[in-house]
Amino acid sequence: MNVKRAFSANTYEGVIANMLRSAEALKDPTAITVEDRSGGCGANFYILVESSAFKGMPRIKQHRLVQDILKDEIAKWHAVSIETRAPSS
Repeated sequence: MNVKRAFSANTYEGVIANMLRSAEALKDPTAITVEDRSGGCGANFYILVESSAFKGMPRIKQHRLVQDILKDEIAKWHAVSIETRAPSS
């Protein structure tokens, strides 16, 4: 399942996506989805990151990598759901 969401770099979702996209540790991710599930107040997010950096890495380490990149932002949120995967090729 390929999840995509259009967002502007000027939205908070876009800011979060750009932080992930520019993170060296993710090695140029192939897919990023950031969705505010709180009705627009920015308290609950769903994040999907697909990156070759995750190949061979346990899921917990994948999630910790994303959490480390976004730690300052996550501290402001009530909830976050993170999904990670390596490209299937």
